[in-house]
Amino acid sequence: MTVNTQVDRAHCKPWGLEGGRDGDPHARPAAVVAEDVRQGYVLVKAAKELYGVVVDAVTFAVDEKGTRRLRERPRTDARSMRKKSKQTAAGRKSRSKC
Repeated sequence: MTVNTQVDRAHCKPWGLEGGRDGDPHARPAAVVAEDVRQGYVLVKAAKELYGVVVDAVTFAVDEKGTRRLRERPRTDARSMRKKSKQTAAGRKSRSKC
């Protein structure tokens, strides 16, 4: 696997400062997400977890069926995920004291 070590400075702006990035990530076209994966801006795992896009790590092709399945699933918002994570961590701490 080769890694792109050259970075186009036009793409190095922090997310959110250039506008157009604060919409629903699942509404972002799958082909655009796959291209970002190909260019090394988005990891395959992030494409799946954040954008709901299944991208082949070798060919960078979009798995249309897998993407449709992911995007049809109900999502949990970030706040409730953090709360659940804190509760799980608190449960582990209390068990370790016994």
